[in-house]
Amino acid sequence: METGSKHEESQPKEESQPEESQHDESENDESENFESETDESEDEEIGECKYCLKVGDHHTELCSYIDEVPENAIVGESCVVTCLVCGCFFRDSRCANCGITLGHALFKDCLICGKRGEHMEFECPELEPNPDFSFDPYGRSFMVDNRP
Repeated sequence: METGSKHEESQPKEESQPEESQHDESENDESENFESETDESEDEEIGECKYCLKVGDHHTELCSYIDEVPENAIVGESCVVTCLVCGCFFRDSRCANCGITLGHALFKDCLICGKRGEHMEFECPELEPNPDFSFDPYGRSFMVDNRP
């Protein structure tokens, strides 16, 4: 009789083991799905960098172009490149003033109208044109016309 009772006791344990393993497998599947969804959502959150235009690589605030833009690199429309030596704007892939290719990206920020990423202050549509004053943003020079 003892043998029969031991056999009966072992049967429920065997039956419960497959149920537990099935439960463990479903938990593993759920955790894998959650991890893959998390990875995808992180990529979606990062999006496109406003400076270097890379997608899913890093956040805009952490872009290396803020410190230095590589020579002949393409930058986003919402930023400009300025010279690390003299501070002038780049024209094409060089400084418009000194011709050096060392520059860093700046996000366009207009303090006149408050728009970000659209234009700089000297390009602001709310700025009233003044025929007696001209400004060259690339060379950082300006001219004043003195009229009597």
